Amino acid sequence: MNYKDIVIKPIVSSLEVLDISDEEYFHGDRLKGYISNSKLNLIDPSKRGSPELFKEGLGFSVSDSFYFGSAVHSVVLQPESYHIVRDFDRPTAKAGFMADELYEAFKKKRAITYADGVAASKKIGYYVSSFTLDKYNALLPKVMEYIKARWKYEKKELISTPIYLDAKSRLKLDSCIESIKNNNEIQSLLTDSLGTKQVFNEATIIVDVECSLDEKTVVLHLKGKLDNYTVDKITNTIVLNDLKTTGHLIEDFKDKSFFKYSYYRQMAMYGWLLNIANQKIYKIKDMTFKSNMLLVSTIPTFKTGVFKVGKRHIKIGIEEFSDLLKRVAYLEMYG
Repeated sequence: MNYKDIVIKPIVSSLEVLDISDEEYFHGDRLKGYISNSKLNLIDPSKRGSPELFKEGLGFSVSDSFYFGSAVHSVVLQPESYHIVRDFDRPTAKAGFMADELYEAFKKKRAITYADGVAASKKIGYYVSSFTLDKYNALLPKVMEYIKARWKYEKKELISTPIYLDAKSRLKLDSCIESIKNNNEIQSLLTDSLGTKQVFNEATIIVDVECSLDEKTVVLHLKGKLDNYTVDKITNTIVLNDLKTTGHLIEDFKDKSFFKYSYYRQMAMYGWLLNIANQKIYKIKDMTFKSNMLLVSTIPTFKTGVFKVGKRHIKIGIEEFSDLLKRVAYLEMYG
């Protein structure tokens, strides 16, 4: 039996559009076991994936670029829910992630121990096999000023979630945000300037998918967190917009990022989810789907641009998404 013969059928009635935090999406119990586009990389042979890696699951990973990109997303897409803290600096590189982990320990007992440092180093990947007492003592002065300042700051009654960055990153973030605000095309895609669209930011879509091969059937649970999409019942159009920070020139995005990171598959999967959402919720007849990647370069002069994802890219992405989903289903059926 060939995994390619598996028939995939979404269970339309199971689809839900949720408003949940990143913490709930990535680490919450409700979506534990749900399959994201990122997790599909673990079974993708072109990404050195395997059934074993897929079963093992996504590990905890940190990077400055991902952290900064999340800050851009938060400020652009949910400005009412987040604010940038400018009173003090977060440490840079892995020391920053260690500081965040140690802060959680400090919150619980108002103190930090070497054991806390060892636990954080294992989670973050900071000198995992050689996190000695000397390294702990050298790290402590770098993080304690931030931890104490953050503790004092969060004792206030905050009306939105704070974002902590170092001074250099704050300047870079300000430049990126300003550039995005000044791009009229991006603003018109993200907002409802004409009063004809429903606008959804950071919406999570989940759906169950029935996968069948001969007498065997398994149900897979899928999830996607969509940066922005709009529903326009006047023009019968649903538009998917994905905000991306890039460390390259905007002109190089297609060659250096779009294919390398399988963004075509991400957009295809999210478009597929939106098509199911339309069947259940929006019910637009003869719906037109469009998708864009909204780009901001994190290098001077912080240029922005819109990369329109074409039908050919979506077709390739759907084929790849379908293939990987069938591999997962086969794994669930036969081990």
